[in-house]
Amino acid sequence: MALTKVTSGGISDIAAAVEGASDSNKFTDADHSKLNAIEASATADQTKSDIEGLGIDVPAANLTGTIADARFPATLPTASAANLTAIPAANITGTLPAISGANLTGIDAATVATSAPSSPSTGDFWFDSTATEKSMKVYNGTGWDTLSNIVTEGSGGTETTYSGYKVHTFLSSGTFTVSRLDMTADILIVAGGGGGSDSGNAGWGGGGGAGGVRQISGQTLAVGDHTITVGAGGAKNASGGNSSVGSITATGGGRGGHKDLSGAAGGSGGGGGGDSNSAGGAGNAGSYSPVEGYAGGAGRDLTPEGGAGGGGAGGTGHNGISDGTGAGGVGVTNSWRTNSNVYYGGGGGGSLGRPDLGGDYTQSVGGNGGGGAGGRQGDYGSPGAVNGTAGTANTGGGGGAGEVSAAGGSGIVVIRYET
Repeated sequence: MALTKVTSGGISDIAAAVEGASDSNKFTDADHSKLNAIEASATADQTKSDIEGLGIDVPAANLTGTIADARFPATLPTASAANLTAIPAANITGTLPAISGANLTGIDAATVATSAPSSPSTGDFWFDSTATEKSMKVYNGTGWDTLSNIVTEGSGGTETTYSGYKVHTFLSSGTFTVSRLDMTADILIVAGGGGGSDSGNAGWGGGGGAGGVRQISGQTLAVGDHTITVGAGGAKNASGGNSSVGSITATGGGRGGHKDLSGAAGGSGGGGGGDSNSAGGAGNAGSYSPVEGYAGGAGRDLTPEGGAGGGGAGGTGHNGISDGTGAGGVGVTNSWRTNSNVYYGGGGGGSLGRPDLGGDYTQSVGGNGGGGAGGRQGDYGSPGAVNGTAGTANTGGGGGAGEVSAAGGSGIVVIRYET
């Protein structure tokens, strides 16, 4: 039937019916208030804060599709490890590059070889793979410097140290061994001194020449064994033995001369004999710098007669009687063994004439550096005969001549290097 009128009670019934309808999409009074807060002029430029102001929770499931004209902040946050937080490992995908030297750019590579690279530039590296080296080297613009915390070492002989040096002294033959790396060393080599001449009543003998002395600074000694030879002093009438470090040699002193026999050549030459004006032997003065030694003096035939002194490593022997009474030539000093100067290589003194033919002459002296003193002849039963004295051991001093002449002193080898 047709509805003719609606009473006030009927309106309440309708409202209640609407409000009670089972509609999940209904808006409450509160929702109406929120919707009314959206301005009618709202655009796509609505900011996040505008939306947050609505207080509406938007389920994540409803955020689908593409947001047109999506906007980000004008300035991104500063790149910092602190901003890289809470990134799930699953979101880091892809393959990192393999570890390879090709990916390390700007780093100079070292050449590994047994010989140095050709045409190197300053700062280039080279690993010397030689069996006795096996060390890193860097080119300094003119040569290769070894980079190592390994210190070269030597062994052999009697070992001592002083003031930043290690010293190896050889009083007899042996072996010097260099380990780890080649070394630079200072080497003193002294040969055996020559013996004085013992000629009896055939003439007055000359003193023995000193063993040759070589002083070599900054000598390179390679890794390995080096044969050390220490020369023996020559017996009377015999020259001294050579001393050496490997192939580096000092020459033994020459024996003294006697009547009709000149002194022998050697590292230093033997003195000439009396009663014949025999000449002194030559020293090895021209072969090395500094020289090994000098010549012996000349013997004297005129009364008073006498033999000459043997040459020394630092000067010639004196002539018989008239020149320094036949003294031996002076040696040279070296400090490498003890850090104090020591004389080596003095020549032996010559034998003086018979007392009955010229008086009681002062006995001739040996040269500084272990040279033996000369004696006197005592022919025909004359009193006052004096034997010569031997050269000092391990100095290379020449032996003195006399009624009975004496042997020269043995040599020595000293090797020192910085520690």
